[in-house]
Amino acid sequence: FCAFSKARVPAKGVEHERITSALLKELRTSLAPHKDKVLQSIYFGGGTPSLAQPRNIAQIIEAANSLVPLASDAEITLESNPTSAEVGKMRDFKQAGVTRYSIGIQTLDDRTLARMGRLHTGAEGLA
Repeated sequence: FCAFSKARVPAKGVEHERITSALLKELRTSLAPHKDKVLQSIYFGGGTPSLAQPRNIAQIIEAANSLVPLASDAEITLESNPTSAEVGKMRDFKQAGVTRYSIGIQTLDDRTLARMGRLHTGAEGLA
């Protein structure tokens, strides 16, 4: 289990474009010294990136590929909680370039899940 903090979504909603813009800026800075390499993987994790918009994930993948080429068999993973893993959105993430999902079940014990503040049951985690 990894410790995490919880925050409420601001009244004005999640600022997807602002977050994506900041990530793209960081990506350009971080990948600039590695133009002669090939990306083998991209991992979207921490902070439940499955709450992002698939179009924004696609923008980030495309930007990474334009800076440092992606291997033809690159693994692109997106972390998700069972409660935010909607089938339709997962299809959209696949179209955006995601090739693998990491579902953060943490435990299948309902009492432990409740103590952790998780929003799913063990059975829902397996569904």
